[in-house]
Amino acid sequence: MTGPEIRLLGPFEVSLSGHPVLLPGRKVRALLALLALSAGRTVSFDSLALGLWDDRPPERVRGSLQTYVGRLRRVLGDDLVATEPTGYRLRVPDTAVDVLVFRDLVEQADGTPDSAEERRLLSAALALWRGDPFGESLSDWVEQQVSPDLVERYLAAYERRVDLDLAAGSSGACVGELLSLTERFPLREPLWTRLLIALKLNGRKAEALDRYEAVRSLLAENLGASPSAELQAVHRQLLSEPSLSFDEPSPPAPGLAADRPITTGPAVGLTRFFGRESELGVADRLLAETRLVTVAGPPGGGKTRLATELAARTGCFEGVWLVELAAVSDERAVVGAMASALGISEKPGESTTEALVTALSDAKSLVVLDNCEHVVDAAAQLAGRILATCPSVRILTTSRVPLGVAGEQLFRLPPLDDGPALELFADRAGLVAVELGDAAAGEHVLQICRRLDGMPLAIELAAAWNRVLSPPEILERLDALLPLSRGTGSSDRQQTMTATVEWSRRLLPQPARLLFDRLSVFVGGFDLSAAEAVAQLGADLLGSLTVLVDHSLVLAEPAAAGRTRYRMLEPLRQYGETALAARGEADLIRERHAQHFLAVARRCDAGLRGPNRPAGLIELQREAGNLLAAANWARSQPTDLGLELSTALAYFWEQRGRINGARARLEELLDRGAEDPRLRAAALARVGRLAWRQRDYPAAREAYQESLSLAREFGNGLDAARGLRNLALVESTTGNTARARKLCAQSIALFHDHDDEQGKGWALTVLGLAKYEDGDWQGGRECYLQALKASQSTGADALGVSARLGTAFAAAVTGDVAEHRHQLSLVIEDLRKADGLVEDPEWLWAATTLAAAEGRILCALRLAGAAEALSRRGGRMAGTMTAYCEAVVERAREEAGARTAERLMAEGQTLPPERLMAEALAVPTPADRPLTDREREVAELTGQGRTNDEIAAALCISRRTVESHLEHIRQKLDLTNRYQLMAWALQRSG
Repeated sequence: MTGPEIRLLGPFEVSLSGHPVLLPGRKVRALLALLALSAGRTVSFDSLALGLWDDRPPERVRGSLQTYVGRLRRVLGDDLVATEPTGYRLRVPDTAVDVLVFRDLVEQADGTPDSAEERRLLSAALALWRGDPFGESLSDWVEQQVSPDLVERYLAAYERRVDLDLAAGSSGACVGELLSLTERFPLREPLWTRLLIALKLNGRKAEALDRYEAVRSLLAENLGASPSAELQAVHRQLLSEPSLSFDEPSPPAPGLAADRPITTGPAVGLTRFFGRESELGVADRLLAETRLVTVAGPPGGGKTRLATELAARTGCFEGVWLVELAAVSDERAVVGAMASALGISEKPGESTTEALVTALSDAKSLVVLDNCEHVVDAAAQLAGRILATCPSVRILTTSRVPLGVAGEQLFRLPPLDDGPALELFADRAGLVAVELGDAAAGEHVLQICRRLDGMPLAIELAAAWNRVLSPPEILERLDALLPLSRGTGSSDRQQTMTATVEWSRRLLPQPARLLFDRLSVFVGGFDLSAAEAVAQLGADLLGSLTVLVDHSLVLAEPAAAGRTRYRMLEPLRQYGETALAARGEADLIRERHAQHFLAVARRCDAGLRGPNRPAGLIELQREAGNLLAAANWARSQPTDLGLELSTALAYFWEQRGRINGARARLEELLDRGAEDPRLRAAALARVGRLAWRQRDYPAAREAYQESLSLAREFGNGLDAARGLRNLALVESTTGNTARARKLCAQSIALFHDHDDEQGKGWALTVLGLAKYEDGDWQGGRECYLQALKASQSTGADALGVSARLGTAFAAAVTGDVAEHRHQLSLVIEDLRKADGLVEDPEWLWAATTLAAAEGRILCALRLAGAAEALSRRGGRMAGTMTAYCEAVVERAREEAGARTAERLMAEGQTLPPERLMAEALAVPTPADRPLTDREREVAELTGQGRTNDEIAAALCISRRTVESHLEHIRQKLDLTNRYQLMAWALQRSG
């Protein structure tokens, strides 16, 4: 494993071997930050206490430090944090900490006489910064002492690099950066001084004078001071001198108006730029490698903002020109729009295109062509001509379709991820309301952003409603609000989401427009076969689908097995639904959609208990949105289609924990009556299973009994065998073991007659359960072992998991810990392959009992919490198993103490499956062992309020030994302070 990487210059990030690591709590992050700032060197206990608690340290500083160091070691490993006589030391090189790398690069820059090398080193140092240091307030001391020092070092390095840029004549890139920094640090005069110089060197003298007046007012209002002597000197030069202390830029290229300023793009945005740093990096790299880059994406996806932000930040061009084409309605006007943007002065007898080529022929420039999709042919022709004749020009375009020019590099802009989308909503909502509110409101905002598929324009429009509605109210009314929302776009078509999408739809040829409308019935995506079955456009389908992908109205994404999956972003899909209804085709297309996904559901359901289970679950999960949409539509129809779909999906819904909803849906549809008795029998069998999972055993017995009767009358022997096994399961669970054994015998015989080994294996698991209830552990174990053989011969993973769990339970009850661990490890190996089975609580109960048997009490309680949470969705275990597990948990609660147990069980409910699997098979450590007799004595005396010195005297041991015992106790009981230990001891003493 490679060492950690610790990034503090921006959001706090830690990774091990390239994988991100989550640090548990703000104090632990603060501790690591303090150690990382002095990586490789010992940080004293006093310094750490000051950094963590400032002037309000806890009573036992070293004990608290030991607790936080212990938590840090659990994440990073024991070897990385060394304990020294006077403090702690982080065993990582300086190169692992971005702050130390930054400082080293700045020091190297200060020591080099080569200005080019100095600029390179400073640029590398500044590139390490991703935002405000640490990304949060770790402690008062860090916020007041460390962060300001880092920011000051950053600004000093940046100002020096700007000086080098200006001296080298590269002033264009500085303007945008300086405008942004003077906004963040409005009272820092060195930044303003350099901004005025950069503006002057870029021909923007009037703007420089205006900026001087702005900063003069700021200083007077906030500090009651006048500008510094240096700033005033620059102002006087602006008023009286033609040049400043830096070299003037080269004269404008021939044909470019001399009074036309070279710009870094459009005016500085009035709102903050969010969440596209990685995309900016990709686009910047592409622009460095290729002369024509097209940023493509759906309407409202943020293409223009990304392009203009990139143009504002780029530093390798003498001029950056924005050509806005949104308002150009005639392709013949594209050349004129570009000439106007560049301030071209034509010569007699020369065409506008020739004038453009002449003007740009020797200029190292970036031209941004914004919104090309409706004039794509003219934009492509012009771009091709410029690229062919102006070797120093690069072109960045935004368009919903590629230009199709040779050498074009297409960059499709993805939707915003959750984090940036949340930031964008919060920022834009903050413009119209003071606060978003609590964590619950944040969860509603996250749901809003996900519903809008991370589309920036849609998120901004939704956020604007925060001035009159709370986030939950916006979410509740989102579909109705979005068409009404009005934004602040630069053209009418950007004022509403509806207008934005309609603009794109109008550009489509008729077959593609029809396909766009019909594809709107898909929820969550589709593959080509689904599109063929639902759209039914024949030979026109593939070409029309290509048009939609090219126009960024449908996203094409790689899927498993080399297949392609397509999807429409949610705001586009909702618009398509409206258009489909206007065509009068909604019911026709939804019928095709439902029939197609009924076939998918039946095919996958048939394989869920066999070797095709993983593939079936993956496909059902991938199509979950489509399946639910189809089931909901079919539910409202007067045919059996709704019952067919719900029956086929019931087991999948059960695996996903949607037991209550699945049962209610099936019962509602059954109450309407089913024309096909075999369908009714299958649906009742699913109702019986769901009722059994809910512990509603009378209802389960009733449903299973009616299903069995219908199977005997209208079905076949296999249907009857399953019905007998289902009834036996209810009887075993409710303690009617004699009837359960009889029903199992009949079921096994029928399965044997039909040569169904898998069905026979499932019946054997029920028989094993009945024998366990009777106390026949050996007989029950033998049934489970036979079921295991059946699973191996048929490839039925789910049956194998059930059989191994039954065997593990017998090992737990009989005290065979090695066999218990062996079977559980194989179960977890199967769980990782057989997706969906992790939703069953039995494996967690087996893991709980193993952890308790091995003395891993804290693990046992976390696992028990997770098991109880899953069990509340629906129980499976019979009385004997339940009683045994409850007794194990109760003993663990007594050992840990009620408060600790409640906290750990609550924590277990939040852990993801992978973490729970790791906890289940964790190797016992010394910290997992029960408290020693000496540790119990120390804990008891602590509970009596004794000090460490008094405990040492009472037990005739040293104070240091007492402190060591207390640290071991805290680790074993997962306690963080002395007061928790006192409460634990008092509770145990009664």
